[in-house]
Amino acid sequence: MNMEMFIDKLKNKGCEPVQSGTAGVYTFRHKAGNYIVGVIRCTGMDVIPGYKLESLRGNLSVVYGTENVLFVIFTDDPYRVNQSIETDSGHWIYNCTEEQLVIYENQPGTFFGVEKLFEPERRHPKQNYVLTVNNFIILVNVIVFIVMAVKGDTQNTYYLYKCGGITPESLFEDHQIYRLFTSMFMHSGISHLVNNMIVLYFIGGTLERYVGRVRYLIIYLLSGLLGGLISQIYYMAMSENVICVGASGAIFGAVGAMLTVVVVNHGKVENFTLPRLIIYVVLSIYLGFTSPGVSLSAHLGGLAIGFFTALLLYRKRGSYS
Repeated sequence: MNMEMFIDKLKNKGCEPVQSGTAGVYTFRHKAGNYIVGVIRCTGMDVIPGYKLESLRGNLSVVYGTENVLFVIFTDDPYRVNQSIETDSGHWIYNCTEEQLVIYENQPGTFFGVEKLFEPERRHPKQNYVLTVNNFIILVNVIVFIVMAVKGDTQNTYYLYKCGGITPESLFEDHQIYRLFTSMFMHSGISHLVNNMIVLYFIGGTLERYVGRVRYLIIYLLSGLLGGLISQIYYMAMSENVICVGASGAIFGAVGAMLTVVVVNHGKVENFTLPRLIIYVVLSIYLGFTSPGVSLSAHLGGLAIGFFTALLLYRKRGSYS
């Protein structure tokens, strides 16, 4: 649901537009006069402070003779909005990215049936679906590693190649293109798996919330496949027939995509800021130069693919006018 759809539902419920006296706040009073719903769109850094909501609620109560005033705020960043207005006890937040209504504990759970306008999207924040695309990808990586660990040595290069690892020779001479995909879900040793999955859990989970499930899957797979291809082109040019496995290219694609999302959202998305991401990328590149066995070309290739793919796919929701 978007803001326009919600306003249409309010009107169908018998609510009529009234003047709020504040720019950017659209207010609707039920024809019976027993409640008012204010609709606000917060984009970028334009977040209304809690004290302004309280003041506006007081003005509306005096002018229209009802203390029942609820504000519904549409935003792509519910965490930041709630931080700004958490002192106010009469609002709901609609997460435009995940398309769900967020009702915190200090907010009214019901309001004259207005909550029903959000069905079936309405969910409590603690009832999010557990099996997201990101969690499913992590689960696949873990299952693949367990199966491989039971059947052989995950740090043995011949065994890794036999299970689906990739080399320049296998790709460009034997044309075994499928190895670009299979190698993405394989890891050499438990520490390799754990390190990658920790990064993927935090960055991938946030990215999926902002770009959506399908776009996230596209970014992840495209970054992994093309990042792997770039690394094989590099090793072929260097005449190195090394065996490559790991989700690093795809994970760095998620990092690159998160850079795009953070830039579009004025430098901050939840706990991710542009300086923090840049520091992480710089440190990762440094470790790629100094640590043996790390495919820096896959990291950089995935990073670039993720960044530019997100530029094409990610769009913030427009504001209502």
